[in-house]
Amino acid sequence: MELDSLLTNENIAYVVFAVLAVIVGVALIKKFASCLIRMVVFILMLAALAYIYLNYIDKGEENTDQQEIEYSSSSKKV
Repeated sequence: MELDSLLTNENIAYVVFAVLAVIVGVALIKKFASCLIRMVVFILMLAALAYIYLNYIDKGEENTDQQEIEYSSSSKKV
């Protein structure tokens, strides 16, 4: 399709509408994408913190409780 056939009087309104739709679409995608990227990064950070808490910090407290139980039971035997 040639450019001359697109720019006839009948098609000029469609071309202008398509250009405006592309500009508005790019602007909306840019706004949503920046917000979406921030949201995804925030969710990933929360997931990483939850993973660290559940796998390292929480188990450390369980080990401390277990050590106290073992210490108290061993002191009763002596």
